[in-house]
Amino acid sequence: MASKILLKKKKGYNTQIQNKINFIAANIKTLDFHNKSIYGYEEPSLIDYSSEGIFIINQPTFYMYNSDYRIYTVDTFIEKIKGRLEDSELLVTIEDENTTKCMKIKYPYFRKPDYALIEDTSEF
Repeated sequence: MASKILLKKKKGYNTQIQNKINFIAANIKTLDFHNKSIYGYEEPSLIDYSSEGIFIINQPTFYMYNSDYRIYTVDTFIEKIKGRLEDSELLVTIEDENTTKCMKIKYPYFRKPDYALIEDTSEF
């Protein structure tokens, strides 16, 4: 008789980081109290802050431009916390005989873009 072996599927990175974000959001008051009791500071309070999940990696990858969560290299993370890194926005114009389409491409860059129909292009 063959025995069954149950394999537990590993959680992916996105699931793991979402669980951590949810935990922080659910326990922000406890974390705030802990920080105040350990460090003795009343300010800044963490209560009004939100959390964002990110990954920090050594080398850039293609996926870092299309990820559900931000992925920074060590160097770009340093630039981000110094306030020197901003997302690029690309404006792509496609013209044919009868129409002109303009696409503003923002992060994540490699997903299907949203289109906006503009009847009057005299403002451009």
